[in-house]
Amino acid sequence: DVDGARLSFIDEGRGPTVVLLHAGASSARQWDRLIGRLRGRYRVLAPDFRGQGETAKWMARRPLSFADEWKLVEAMFRLSQGPVHLIAHSYGGWVALDGALLAAGLLSSLTLIEPSAFHLLRDDGAPGLYEEIHALCEAHVDLVGRGKLLDAAERSISYWFGADTWQGMGEDRRAAVAALMETHTMGFAAIFRPRIPLDEYRRITAPTLLMCGTETVAPSRGVVELLLRTLPDNRLVEVPG
Repeated sequence: DVDGARLSFIDEGRGPTVVLLHAGASSARQWDRLIGRLRGRYRVLAPDFRGQGETAKWMARRPLSFADEWKLVEAMFRLSQGPVHLIAHSYGGWVALDGALLAAGLLSSLTLIEPSAFHLLRDDGAPGLYEEIHALCEAHVDLVGRGKLLDAAERSISYWFGADTWQGMGEDRRAAVAALMETHTMGFAAIFRPRIPLDEYRRITAPTLLMCGTETVAPSRGVVELLLRTLPDNRLVEVPG
């Protein structure tokens, strides 16, 4: 129970703790293959964010914020017997990046897979990339506000993974993704609110692995490049495709 809401999470394996944070419009189940590889050597904790997987929906009248999501991660930290390896993707990467500023001494390592810290593009020399991703967000919010969840899902999937991905999905899978769009909108909007300047992230001392696809969308690549120039102890792995 976190702030009166039910938090669902995966807890498998034994050993040093790894915490996995999933992408938006997803759940902890996105990590099933990785958990299978890690649980023989590590204790793996993977929470579902608000309104995703089996965690309770966000019911407060105020907007969802970083602090609300970070409380779920802190609950995972409290289950650990020591420092954790924090691995996070996309939306989860934004939560992990900002959370790392609050978790000094608690992290053994930090892995960020295309973190969605898009506010950095606005303030640090990439206004065109910021405008591209912000326009996607605004269109998404508009479609969801008009109840066009399937259209919002198609726009989002096609942007991140290509139109062929959406075309190749069956009706049941499309409907499942569309059902996540309202919650996804709250999270997508939240990532544009932070005003943490890029230089603040120089305080993150945990060794950091940045991961990025070679053909990823330009705003995601832009965020990774900014962090490469900023985080004091980092290296990059590029994944083909």
